[in-house]
Amino acid sequence: MFDQAFMFVRKCMYFLFARLKQRSLLLPYLPYEQHIWHNMASCLGVSLEAARGIYKQGSLDNAKFWLDNKWLALAPLSSVVKLVDKIEIENRHYFDEALSLDRPILIISMHMGSYYLGFLKLAATVDKKREISVIKLNEATAQEAKIHSLFEKRYGRLKPIRISEGPADEAFLALRRGGVLAVLTDMEARVSDRSEVEFMGHSCCLQNGPAKLALTTGAVVVPIVNYTDKNGRHKLRIEPLFIARREANEDNKNAVKRITASIASAIDGWVRLAPAQVHYWSEICRIMQNTPDTPKAKHISPVR
Repeated sequence: MFDQAFMFVRKCMYFLFARLKQRSLLLPYLPYEQHIWHNMASCLGVSLEAARGIYKQGSLDNAKFWLDNKWLALAPLSSVVKLVDKIEIENRHYFDEALSLDRPILIISMHMGSYYLGFLKLAATVDKKREISVIKLNEATAQEAKIHSLFEKRYGRLKPIRISEGPADEAFLALRRGGVLAVLTDMEARVSDRSEVEFMGHSCCLQNGPAKLALTTGAVVVPIVNYTDKNGRHKLRIEPLFIARREANEDNKNAVKRITASIASAIDGWVRLAPAQVHYWSEICRIMQNTPDTPKAKHISPVR
């Protein structure tokens, strides 16, 4: 009964949000959003009108994600387990291989699709004794605490590491203990330590934090992404893993740059896989504008 009632309310809210987004007089688009369309059209190779349609669909998808998290915080555990069980894992053998190695695991992903549910699905394959941590940009909320509590009941320990609390040491220790650490690499932090990479057809500077963390701890890097296919099925795609280490005659700086470039390439591929399911196109556009002299682009302007 709870599930049916909530799903009905969710469908009504989806419909209402979609109708409001279609009525620009009720929710007019802001100038910065028009710059986002311009950048989307440039990097995806589509028309401005097509980019606007992708952006509108992405706004609706983000609303779905927000509502799904509300559901996660309220639903009984049995209902959540049923939903998680429906998620299909692509290339499961890559994660099994990572688990078989005697190394910590660094998961890199992005804000795309229902990634919370995807993490729950992946956690089900990890030994409950193994610590699982995730780096979070936001402050703690009651809703998130309920989701984490649910996670622990079913799948074992989950430790959020907050950016505001200085995550570097905690993340390092979590990996040194042989744990699993998840990092959403598309949300930009205000840092100046960056490498120049190719991203979405543009040269820009991406933060080095995840690459340095992996290299310092010798972690296995596992890229994953959540998306919904054309049939409405939630897919968790696991991509080929790699061990973060220096190659022959390679110094630390170049190793960090190479790994950061690999992360940029992964995000690039995920964005192109399902652009309408990207939650924060504003952050993707900021990444494209970052230079060595700007820790983080404050404003979004059209890229050239």
